[in-house]
Amino acid sequence: MKRYRTWTPALNRDGTDARHPAFVASKLMNFSSSSWTAPPEKDAFYEQLAGCNYYFMAAFMAYAYDWFLSISDEVEILSIYGLTFPIAIYFVSRISMFLLVVSVVIPLEDCEALILFMGVMGVVSSAATMFLFLLRVRAVYMGSRPIVALFGTLWLASVAINIVARMDLRGEHIPFTSYCTATGLKIPELPAISIFVTDTLVFIAISYRLAADAVTGNSWRSRLRFLVKGEGLYRVSWLLMRTGQLYYLAITLLFVANFVAMTSPFIIVNAAHYALQNTNVGLANIAACHVFRGIALGTLVDAPNGLSSIRLTSALRLEVPAVAAQAFALQRRL
Repeated sequence: MKRYRTWTPALNRDGTDARHPAFVASKLMNFSSSSWTAPPEKDAFYEQLAGCNYYFMAAFMAYAYDWFLSISDEVEILSIYGLTFPIAIYFVSRISMFLLVVSVVIPLEDCEALILFMGVMGVVSSAATMFLFLLRVRAVYMGSRPIVALFGTLWLASVAINIVARMDLRGEHIPFTSYCTATGLKIPELPAISIFVTDTLVFIAISYRLAADAVTGNSWRSRLRFLVKGEGLYRVSWLLMRTGQLYYLAITLLFVANFVAMTSPFIIVNAAHYALQNTNVGLANIAACHVFRGIALGTLVDAPNGLSSIRLTSALRLEVPAVAAQAFALQRRL
């Protein structure tokens, strides 16, 4: 394949930023008068590149906004529980995912270092996020050893797949820009498939456990109301059920869109093939962190039976403060 000359200036002659996605989109309109040798599909290439850059910027802003809204809850959690192991994992997943979405939108000259950093952050964010789901399953099953062993093995397998898929990652500049693209990704569909399989098994396991804990009749109408409205569930159990349903619906649609984008012959920008991959992990991260905060801050709201918040926080190894435990005991006596 013919290789084309690349140029990576920091500024144009008129002082505008050559790395801005808007410049990339406008510059390709003037290629007819340029001496640069470009591939025949150059117009479509740079149009897709500009759209991809805007998409990455929108994803970064969405994730940053979500984290900004959750800062007050995180401060409250730290003030109540301190920095326990699950909370530390929570912040590792948050920080690594934020660094990943930031690295996607920052143009750097050293593409090798940037792609290596993105690969490491991708593995760390995926591993930490999936570990939050493991903690979620552990909490719902009240620390059942067989369940923890099963999903712990699944977590290790998913982490190993993500590491192997990124071992040969290399970075190179995108022609006529200062942006980087990754090459050498082994079986790029495999990480997405592993995440989807993990999400599916977690959804089934949690739904089954919540169904067994629900206070419903044996009629098909009662079971249908449980699936649709979560009837018969206590508040935290309902939170787990409803967020799990919404998340799984979103992640299924995103997985299909991601798979189509990765295999589409109409996408000629390499980065665009995998644009939804980080969105996939980011959505999982937002959902896992949302439920984690909901459980941590939802103490003293459930009845003493079933999957109460006290039991869930205990199963998550979030030590319930003595004052809260005493208040809960007093509430039961009343």
